[in-house]
Amino acid sequence: MSHWGIEGIFAYSGGGMDPDGTTFYQVGGGHGDSGNNGIVGLDLHLDEPNWRHERWPAGSIGNWDGVNALGFDGLDSFLDTYYNGEPRSAHTYCGVIVAEGKIWISLGYKAGAAGLGGKTLFWYDLKSKDWHSTPMIADGLISQDLCYIPGRRQIITIGKGNLMMGVYHIETDTWTQTDAYTNTSSSTRPVYVPTIDAMVGLSNVVGNGFFVHDFGRTPNGGNELRPPLVDEAGKPAGKLFDGRVDLRNGVWSPQLGAIVGWSYGADFWTLRPPLSGVVTDPWIEGALKADAGNTLVPMGIPGAQDPSTFGRLFLAEFEGEEVIGLSTLENSGNDAIQPNFFRL
Repeated sequence: MSHWGIEGIFAYSGGGMDPDGTTFYQVGGGHGDSGNNGIVGLDLHLDEPNWRHERWPAGSIGNWDGVNALGFDGLDSFLDTYYNGEPRSAHTYCGVIVAEGKIWISLGYKAGAAGLGGKTLFWYDLKSKDWHSTPMIADGLISQDLCYIPGRRQIITIGKGNLMMGVYHIETDTWTQTDAYTNTSSSTRPVYVPTIDAMVGLSNVVGNGFFVHDFGRTPNGGNELRPPLVDEAGKPAGKLFDGRVDLRNGVWSPQLGAIVGWSYGADFWTLRPPLSGVVTDPWIEGALKADAGNTLVPMGIPGAQDPSTFGRLFLAEFEGEEVIGLSTLENSGNDAIQPNFFRL
């Protein structure tokens, strides 16, 4: 593994890899150590990757600039945008994805609203360098997790509470919603699995730790389905997540044919779909171990707070080789962001 760091964006910041390029983007915070809405990019094609400001914050809008306490305008409870139309400073969690030349974000907890989430889907155009937005569908409000479905050109939003998922149709700029409930509260981390055309919701509050939304099936009410989970020997595996020990976040690896997640150490867990019976047959839990020569272990805070807020996973490719990227966030010392890379 290896890593590079940046000062200035720490807590609860979402990020995503540009699938059409070589840059990982991180969106600033909404917390005491990084109350801003700026965007930074890590250019991974360079011999020595460098962080740069893609979009500077829109003025002193957070509650801390690293030196001085800053005031609020008192409007976070009512508005999702600032005077210039940019999104307000907020925890973006897993509500950041990069797709179709745009950085899409939803607002989790806003900096000055005592935990109130946003009701707007934003996107930053990487070509025109400006912000756009659209109000979210009613039942998709207060969303903090997003998933891009490429074949359908859709963005799935997962809100707080036992809600249906909102579906934003990019081509028509319209909204619909799913029929089944997620039954996951706001702990869900969605991952699209292209080989079976399904979306997996990773969550520690349901059954085996995940549910499956099958786009080929039309559910009629109820909850999203939760298939059985077995280990690589075919024996029942219990739950995918071990309480607060594992990061509830994952990324699809085409090379492995599995979802890969981090376990606050040098190793990763894997979740592989069945060959058929997407929502009825068992999914397989496995492990991806670091080799004996590994010397770097990413930092994390298992058990300190919600562990899903302390890392973002992404997939990168260097000279034809897949690499799992992990951007760790705030720890007890407020250290800088330190993306780590695990070569498959």
